[in-house]
Amino acid sequence: MRFTMTLDRAQQVSTALVLAIVPLVLTVAAVSARLPAPALALGIGVVGALLVTWALAPIAIEVDSHEIRVVRRGFGPLRIPRIRVLAIEPGPRPHLRLFGAAGFFGSFGLFWTRHVGSYWLAMTRRGPLLTIRRRDALPLVVGADDAEGLRRALEGFLLAR
Repeated sequence: MRFTMTLDRAQQVSTALVLAIVPLVLTVAAVSARLPAPALALGIGVVGALLVTWALAPIAIEVDSHEIRVVRRGFGPLRIPRIRVLAIEPGPRPHLRLFGAAGFFGSFGLFWTRHVGSYWLAMTRRGPLLTIRRRDALPLVVGADDAEGLRRALEGFLLAR
């Protein structure tokens, strides 16, 4: 089963603002720079970071009888084999971002909250989240457009062992 992850309104606005402001700032920096080489290097670095962020952004969660996959825009999926899944629980609200993106092409990366500790997050909209407890790895917190359908699919995945 495939559960899509589309950006909610807040994340659409955040993404649009970044994509509008960054080129403007880079253009102003390049035009006004006395040393064009550093301005060019900065521009290349920023564009590179934006591309990596785009490529890591989650777009769907797939659940089949063997594994759970978090499908990303440009990189291969994050795969969680059935044998590594310990439990499915309600997810926390994202709290402190340690590494990753929050609002730009979604919210994903390493986060922390007092109740869960460190965890990986993959979501694109506010709403119910689920925690996938994994053997020998940090928990993965996910959300999808059809949060209830995803919950049922993950619970069924766990029961089918």
